[in-house]
Amino acid sequence: MIRILVLLLAILVPSLALSADNDLESVKRYDRAIMIVLPEANGSAVPLVTKPEDCGDTQWLTRDGRRMAEGIGDALRDAGFGDASVYSSQSCAAIETANILKLQNKGALSLLNDIADSKVSRKQQRQALALFLADHLGKRTLVFISHHNNVIDISGSYPSFGDAIALTVNVTRFEPVFLRHIQIK
Repeated sequence: MIRILVLLLAILVPSLALSADNDLESVKRYDRAIMIVLPEANGSAVPLVTKPEDCGDTQWLTRDGRRMAEGIGDALRDAGFGDASVYSSQSCAAIETANILKLQNKGALSLLNDIADSKVSRKQQRQALALFLADHLGKRTLVFISHHNNVIDISGSYPSFGDAIALTVNVTRFEPVFLRHIQIK
């Protein structure tokens, strides 16, 4: 019995690893968006700004966070997402992450700010995200840099720094729809 289990694991584990490698390929469609959890930042007092230049030259991400963002950017470009439109929350750490990805950085959006600190209700923020998705999906893949709480709210699971989920939109209910977790690293 143990030999059979070991044999099954030997067969299944490589195929599971192979499917994880192809996660990015499976979402490379223009009706999908990728939401990435912000990499590790320095401290918890990262400011929100209306203009990215207001963040100054401060490095808001930790050294590991910057390395993670560089790796995510490399993986996205290697998987053919070089033309993806990147939007971040207004957090200086999210803006720094978007710049490090070296993709098509389109700017910061308040609808990606941490829902725990939002001035609008969770429902209003989710509807704003759904409307944005409805307006922009179909043109090119969207990549969002957001926060743990936003990914938890949409996916129902707790992600690690740099983890990602695939989203689409339910246009009849105007809700973002969680599709699956994505392995980027």
